[in-house]
Amino acid sequence: MPLKESFEKECDVRGEKFNDVQELLHRLLDKQVIYREQSDTERRLYDRFIRCESLLEDYLSILDITIIHDNETGYIVVFPPQAIIPQETLDNELEPNPLLRIRFSALQKIVLIAMRYEYQQALEKGMLLENDIVEIILSEFIITLHKVFKRTDATTSTIRETFSELKRLRIIAIPPGFEEEDDTIIQIRPVIIRFTFTSTYNALKQAEESNNEKKDK
Repeated sequence: MPLKESFEKECDVRGEKFNDVQELLHRLLDKQVIYREQSDTERRLYDRFIRCESLLEDYLSILDITIIHDNETGYIVVFPPQAIIPQETLDNELEPNPLLRIRFSALQKIVLIAMRYEYQQALEKGMLLENDIVEIILSEFIITLHKVFKRTDATTSTIRETFSELKRLRIIAIPPGFEEEDDTIIQIRPVIIRFTFTSTYNALKQAEESNNEKKDK
């Protein structure tokens, strides 16, 4: 049986129209991510994914494409062939792929790790908001980059340059009306954990505690 015909049959078994599932596939391959809380459209696509998850996993596995589904946060991300995918996250650049690509610049990687740092700090202090979101202020985030990460070259303008990709991946959100303000509120979503190694955070935390101990002596 031809693959397309087999796929259409499996869609029918699940009560889904082939064109609807095709739309979902196109969205995943084009945008790479679906976050249920992002919009009504992504909520609809996410719910459709739930109904045919095993079918999509089987189909994309033929192409060596991996689906990571975090059902606690309602987040789906697809990774290209030969991508290095840790249990929690992605911290390495991927080889270029014509269909899928998640490539982080050096600055984006630092920003991701710093945001994980901020997120973990809030988590440990019980300061998570609705949907496990953490809110930080851009100007204060810059101070963290200066003090903890020694990135004295970080400015509001350079950090803003990283926002487009992070928003595209649904890692962060900026509330309407705050995009151009120095006191921009950055909402960090729990999916940040999928994009940063826990070991990296732990090493950073230990180094910070060690420095604080030296200062106290």
